[in-house]
Amino acid sequence: MEEAKIEHLKGLSVINATKHIMSKYSLNHEDAYKKLLNSETYRILMESNSGLFLETDSYLNNALDIEFEKDKEALY
Repeated sequence: MEEAKIEHLKGLSVINATKHIMSKYSLNHEDAYKKLLNSETYRILMESNSGLFLETDSYLNNALDIEFEKDKEALY
């Protein structure tokens, strides 16, 4: 897949994940984005070979929920 398409999909995933965090945790966009940036899920998302950016929004949101409600080890 072209690098530009991959980056575009990652960007869309970040936007949707940030919106999910804003809604679920009643945070403003800056705090939600910071919470996302500090997550293991985000680190995995940014790895092009992980393919997480190809998953559905609900899959990504579920991964974030698991990480935030339990811990990052629960993702594995």
